[in-house]
Amino acid sequence: MKKNVFLGLLVFVLVIGFFGCGGDDNVKYTCTPCKDAGCVKCDPNVVGNREITRNLFGETHSVTVKGVFNKADLNDAADKIAGRINNAYNNDIILWGEGATNDFYHPIFARGVIYIVEAEPVGFVRYKTIGDGKTIYISLDRVDTAVVNDGVSRINNNQTVIDGVAV
Repeated sequence: MKKNVFLGLLVFVLVIGFFGCGGDDNVKYTCTPCKDAGCVKCDPNVVGNREITRNLFGETHSVTVKGVFNKADLNDAADKIAGRINNAYNNDIILWGEGATNDFYHPIFARGVIYIVEAEPVGFVRYKTIGDGKTIYISLDRVDTAVVNDGVSRINNNQTVIDGVAV
């Protein structure tokens, strides 16, 4: 009996792991069990660890946005971050030319840049980078501000920075 229960649980876990939650918009959902046995429901209203990818620069590169959100809030934060990055890119093309702008942005975003959005940041107020050349932690209240772009130049130099100050 114990063996059958164990095998049943193992199969259930493997099925969930293999098929995951599916979904749209490249969102990795937090999954919760349904009331019916063997059912998995992906609830976009559940607040949990999520991530989404947004295309940049005419879809030549992308940015990943992570945080503890429901689906709608994650989409909103990701759209604001991608919009800020794309606007800075387009403005830099006007100021510096396409070649110089591409030489700056493309190598950075080819690294797989990740923004981790925190509603209640710990250890920073606006943003921080951790010196890995790709990760930017940003406060939720700064995702629609120029702070989004402040971290880009810092990750370009693999700097560890808290609110604009190198540490």
